[in-house]
Order: sequence, then structure tokens, then C-alpha cells
Amino acid sequence: MKRYFFCLLIIYSVQNVYSQYYQELRWPGSTPYIDFSNDASVDFDMRMQLTDDHSLYIQGGNVGIGSSYTPQGLLHLKSISGTNYWSSYNFGASLVIDGAHHNSIGLLDINSSNPLAITNSSGSLIFSRMPSLGNTTTAPVYLMTVENGGNVGIGTGSAAAAGRLQVNAASDASTALRLGTGGFSMNSSSLFQIDAPAVPGGRFIIGGDGSVGIGTTALNSRLTLALPANTSWDGSLTNAFRIVSPNNGYYLDLKTYVASSGNVGYLFSAYGYRGIAMTTDGKVGIGTLHPDAWLTVNGNIHSTEVKVDVTVPGPDYVFEKDYTLPSLESVKSYIDQNKHLPEVPSAKEMEANGINLSEMNMLLLKKVEELTLYVIEMNKKSIHFQEENNELKNRIEILEKNK
Repeated sequence: MKRYFFCLLIIYSVQNVYSQYYQELRWPGSTPYIDFSNDASVDFDMRMQLTDDHSLYIQGGNVGIGSSYTPQGLLHLKSISGTNYWSSYNFGASLVIDGAHHNSIGLLDINSSNPLAITNSSGSLIFSRMPSLGNTTTAPVYLMTVENGGNVGIGTGSAAAAGRLQVNAASDASTALRLGTGGFSMNSSSLFQIDAPAVPGGRFIIGGDGSVGIGTTALNSRLTLALPANTSWDGSLTNAFRIVSPNNGYYLDLKTYVASSGNVGYLFSAYGYRGIAMTTDGKVGIGTLHPDAWLTVNGNIHSTEVKVDVTVPGPDYVFEKDYTLPSLESVKSYIDQNKHLPEVPSAKEMEANGINLSEMNMLLLKKVEELTLYVIEMNKKSIHFQEENNELKNRIEILEKNK
């Protein structure tokens, strides 16, 4: 059959060497056949028709394989509908490369240099930078690998990718992955966002202005951190934000909780110790999670100076002429009956309610001023008694002399 075809081809070429138009070489029947033409009105220079929908075309140096005229490149492949299926999903192949080695497609640049290759290596698709043509000793440089399990490695060399996508930089000083203007966005208001089913509000988001949100999409500052509230302090750090010292392992935690007042609280603790708590109504607690004042301290305070604004009038009115100083007899009677000074809270009251430092200092100052008035009055009486005593001594001396 091959000899018969070859002889027909030679006879056809000799008989038509001077022809300028369409010529045809055909077996008996309609197909297969080979057509040659140098007529510009025909869409091919050479056509080999094997069946009605399997053809090979050559036109202007371009080769087309399939059922289409006019190949659009040096090699134009068009698969035939309904054939070459590999599975029930209708996957087919327009080009199959098979051989004894890892089969590759080589690509050269416009200067026929800088060769690249696309290779099937044991089911993995490898994009490589190849050595110069003819160099069979230098290993290729793996640029990107799509493993047969679906993982993708860029810059990972021959090592397997540690995840669905692993991108390695050329060095610590170079960029491994960069998303440009418009970048990767999960919604129109963010530049970059990572979501998770358990965190529908956004696990990590970078806004278009550079603001960062963790656990929230509401970017109200350069860094917005949303922590779910705990009903109580249980010592766990599930919903905490931690800053760790790289040198000694010490850390600072920020955790949310609900105070006894019902307000959400934020606790800053150092190395597991309860530190500073702040509730959403603005109250601050040190050593306590439930501040009941603007500042509540459960423990000692060590300071070199404390300044307290006076909220009650100073007791200078005690020295006014119209002030009625209680008599010592009335004070003694009150003490005998109540076991504490007038106007001063009892010990039980102070234990139950505490004391107002400003009010207590002013009250104690009032008692000191009243005590000062008592001392002044007693001093007057003491001087008067001394004068009377001196006068009596003089009279006695005179009487003694006149005996």
C-alpha cells in the first residue's frame, strides 16, 4: 500500500510540474485524497483529507490538523467533537506527546535562546528554565510545579509544596508574593481579605487605605481588633490577643469579659496575672474585674505624692466669731454614748462603706481646729489661774513679814 501511494505521488508530481492551478491525487472513492494548489483563491497549499472530519492543511508555512481550513499559527490543532474522550467527563486531547523520557514542550525566545520547558514528570506539570541547547549535563531550574495532587509550588525547586500553594522568594530580601493595585479582594471595600466559615465577619482584612481589621470588616482605625466577649473570666485565652517577648517568653494578653455591672470589660494581663481592667462605661480596675468607680484598686498603692481635689468646703469657718464651738461636756457625753467623735463615722460604718478621702481629711481638719480652740481657751484659763496664784503668793509673803 505504501509503495502504491508513493508511486502515485511521483506520477502526480511529474504530470503536474508545470501546472499553476488546483490539482488532486485521489484513491477510488471520495476519501482519502491529497490536494495541492498555488491558487490564491483556495484556502490551502496542500490538503490531506483522510476522512470527512480528519484533515491536515498546509498554508503559507502554517500547519493545521483537524477539521478547519486556514491554520492560524505555525501549528493549529482543532479537536473533533465526539472523539478522543478519556473519561466520562469528555476530557480529550488535541495533542499527545509520548516517549521514553519525561515528555516536554520546549520554548525559545525571539533570539532562539533562554529556553524554557513545560514537562510532565510522573504526573506533575513542571515549568523549568533550561540550560542552553545541546547542554545535557546541567540540571534545569524548576520555576513552578503543579503536582499531581493539586498542590502548586513557585520557587520551591524540586521539593514538594507545603500546602495548596507555596511561594518561596529568591532570598530573604526579595518579595515572594505581591498583589498589585486592585489586588485580591473578597468585596469591593477591601484590598485583601481572608474569611473563614466560623468567622463570617472577616478573619483578616486590609482596607484600601492600609487599615487592618482582625475579626471585623469595620475598619475604624489603622488596626481594629474584634474579640468575642466571655461571660466570665475563666483563665482561657481562646478569645485573647497576645503579645509575646521573643527573648524571655513573657507576654501581655488582651481579653474581653462581662463585668458584674453587665458592661463588657477588657482585661490587660501580664504573664497570666490580672492587671488592668476597663469596662465600656469608662471605669478602670486594678486587681479587680469589677470596678465600681472611675478607678478601683484592690491592693496597696505606693506613691511619693497624692493630690486630691477638695469637694467640700475647708473648715476655716471654725475660726469665725459666730461659730458655736461645742462644749467639752457635750463632746464627752456624745463619746460616752456613741464611742466615737461627733460627725465622724463609726468603725463599722467605715468598714462597710469605706471613707471619702477628701471629706474625711476635711472632717479631721475641722476636729483639729476645734481642738485648737479648746487648747487656746484652756491656755487662757491657765494664764488666769497663774496670775491669781502669783497674787496669792505675794499676799502670803507680805503677811509673813508683818508677823
